[in-house]
Amino acid sequence: MMTQNDPSVRKFNFGRSFDASAMAAETQKAKPPTFTQQQLDDAKSAGYAEGLAAGQKVAEENISALLKKLHDQFKQAFEQQVQGQSRHDQTASELALQLMRKLLPAYEAEFGLTEISFLIQETLQELSQEPRLVVRVADSMFDAVNERLAKLTERAAFAGKIILLAENAMGPSDVKIEWADGGLERDMAALVQSLEAALIKARAKLDDRPIGSSQPAEQQQQPTTSLTT
Repeated sequence: MMTQNDPSVRKFNFGRSFDASAMAAETQKAKPPTFTQQQLDDAKSAGYAEGLAAGQKVAEENISALLKKLHDQFKQAFEQQVQGQSRHDQTASELALQLMRKLLPAYEAEFGLTEISFLIQETLQELSQEPRLVVRVADSMFDAVNERLAKLTERAAFAGKIILLAENAMGPSDVKIEWADGGLERDMAALVQSLEAALIKARAKLDDRPIGSSQPAEQQQQPTTSLTT
């Protein structure tokens, strides 16, 4: 018969302490971290802001590259065309129109989908509580926009319904977004027309200016008066 003093007998304590403070320490150590809804919302907003900032940076870099390309081509064409011509400013306006018409299709082909996606996501973010939106794009851009729509909706946390429609008359970078009491539209053709009108108006003013002068004709023709005593 084994006794308590027998060296082969050991107390079985399950390998842990049942001391109250030790148990409390273990419980506290095993407790998983928790986050408030505000913390989750802040983290989500921070993530969206970082993504938006990155998208804006890419868009700004693309626009800067396009402007540099426009400047270089305009300078080269201008130097070639204005040699021997007396009305440099009028020629510059005509060249600006030609370059704009020439470069616009390439810009739309390269950045059209990016411009459309950015505008859609911005609108979804601003109208996250809107129950229904109608988005219209060019027929040639329908499939590409449709592939991105789910991701754009998720990023903006938009819970409403989106109806995507194709329009034959729209350009590759055009987009029209409509909701119950409003809407917005990106119409590149209308933008080009307004720019052309502004350039034509500026050119018309140059037509009234004497050759080699930096002032309009009416200012050049003002008589000089003097006072004598």
